[in-house]
Amino acid sequence: ADALERLRTSGSAFALEIAADTSNADPVLLRRFEALGTVHGKLPQHALPALMAASDLLLVPSRFDSYGMVVAEALAGGTPAIVTTNVGAKDLIEPGANGFIVPAGDADTLYERLAWCASHPAELRAMAAAAARAGATADWSRYRDKVRGNVRTIFDRHWAT
Repeated sequence: ADALERLRTSGSAFALEIAADTSNADPVLLRRFEALGTVHGKLPQHALPALMAASDLLLVPSRFDSYGMVVAEALAGGTPAIVTTNVGAKDLIEPGANGFIVPAGDADTLYERLAWCASHPAELRAMAAAAARAGATADWSRYRDKVRGNVRTIFDRHWAT
């Protein structure tokens, strides 16, 4: 909220659309977001692709997130993303090519990335192809292969000693 409020104060024009379960949200924080854009609440899964396709950027500023499948889904549709270092799906982000990774809780760095995106719309749109390529790597068969490889590496290291 701090980064977005600063972006608004700086004169950057943006439309904020938030799709998230707000049932346990901090009411003060929720009001801050409502003042910045539209808070849809939790949307059905089938509504998310259209929202992402109509968006220039996905923002997942999580402090705690095991993976963040929404990142893979947005990228697959060609939508670049800004995520934090605490989002598991950060591995899909190639900074500057299909999005950005910012430190969790760092409103200043997040503001800088958002300001760059707001002032470089053509460059942001040019990230769509790289975003789609990264999203295409996030299918279940590749995930299973990666997990198998990681488990094999762990067993090999353990049994080699």
